[in-house]
Amino acid sequence: MLSGIIYSLTRKDCDTLAQQLNLLGIKTKPYHAGMTDKVREKIQREWMQDQFYVIVATIAFGMGIDKPDVRFVIHNSVPKSVEAFYQESGRAGRDGDISYSYLFYNYGDVVRLQKIMQLDRNSTKNTLDGHFENLKQMIAFAENVVDCRRYLQLLHLGEKFDRQICIQNKETTCDNCEKFSNYNNVDVTKEAKELGILVQDITRKCNFTLSYVADIYKGSKQKKIIQNGHAAHKYHGAGSKINHLDVHRILKDLILKNILADYHTFTGKFPVVYIKPGPKFNTLNASNLKITIPVAIECSVKIKSSADYPELNIPVEPQPSVSTSVVKKAAISKYKITKIKVQCHEELLEECRRLALEKNVTLSSIMNLSAIKSMSDLLPKTREEFLKIQHVTTANYKKFGEYFLKITKKFGEQLDSLQPEPEDFKSSFGHSDRDWCSPVRGTKRKSTGRYRKGAKKFKRARYNKAKSPRGKRGARQ
Repeated sequence: MLSGIIYSLTRKDCDTLAQQLNLLGIKTKPYHAGMTDKVREKIQREWMQDQFYVIVATIAFGMGIDKPDVRFVIHNSVPKSVEAFYQESGRAGRDGDISYSYLFYNYGDVVRLQKIMQLDRNSTKNTLDGHFENLKQMIAFAENVVDCRRYLQLLHLGEKFDRQICIQNKETTCDNCEKFSNYNNVDVTKEAKELGILVQDITRKCNFTLSYVADIYKGSKQKKIIQNGHAAHKYHGAGSKINHLDVHRILKDLILKNILADYHTFTGKFPVVYIKPGPKFNTLNASNLKITIPVAIECSVKIKSSADYPELNIPVEPQPSVSTSVVKKAAISKYKITKIKVQCHEELLEECRRLALEKNVTLSSIMNLSAIKSMSDLLPKTREEFLKIQHVTTANYKKFGEYFLKITKKFGEQLDSLQPEPEDFKSSFGHSDRDWCSPVRGTKRKSTGRYRKGAKKFKRARYNKAKSPRGKRGARQ
């Protein structure tokens, strides 16, 4: 199981998600300010020692955390700022191994976060405006489906980054660089101006939501739209040919540019988000205004074979035949090898955990966790082989090396026992003189030159006869 952190917005979210993950068989514990210091310290210590692997926490968790083998950080809701996202994601992969950062983004979480910010009594208006501005930058980061994620983060922090570096490293390519060729930037200045005027016209006397504005622009004939007289607006249906999601994205882009503004009220526990002209609404009339959004290129590519081009007369190379038994044997061997290495890794971690509990320290204080992974892959049998593993020093070998070497030697011997004999390879290809176990035709009698019944079938019949309570009837099965 991989070690990881999941950040959630509220204490209740932490408790609920941890419970759901435990029901799925993923051992998880929550961590938040609603717990006592003693409970939080215990949970943090258990997680550091890998007594469980996934911790679901509010953003307060992580300050001073030094766990090198965190393989993933998941943000289950949008962070407060790009800086916070950068810092919290940076808690993964401190041992240098590949790790991942995931962000689950929903615009509804933005409203919840704004409400939490407003409830902070210590915030002044200037402080609150700063928080909202940081949040808008984070929304822009999440909404961007074209630019490199690393480029966006580092640009925000005042550094330069070449996205080709991200593209070339296939194992760690960000989601935008994986599919950057699937999008085109489309000029939506005309549509943005139309939506801006639509918002201005319909919100003079009443409040309306972003979704309602999008429905009008798409030409919806909802009862509410007709009753309010908005079906008669000149821009009703003006965006009928535009994807509904893209209309939402244009409106959100106008909000991020402060051309439009959103505000919300709470009816009980549920927020209602309204939209209105923003402080920079007049820039819609500027002659140099240009607004673009990335839009997916919709295309389907059929991969054709040489059969689709008979005029080319491309010869088909015959594939070499391989014995099915050899393929099966190779697959079984690979499975067994992998199983041995996984079991070895688990035992090594368990031994490391035992030593850490005994010394009351973290696992990485006993042995580097990436070194433990290398041990299970290489299965060293001697002190010399053990010391060749990266991050293993003579000092920590003297302290704890013998404990781990004992385990790797045991599994190394198991691996050696899997190596097939030369005769096994011969019989697999049917070239052995002792091919009496052939499941197809059996062996050839020297006296008659005929094949007798296969030995496997013959042995099974004798076994059934001996064991069957019906005697001879069993032998005929």
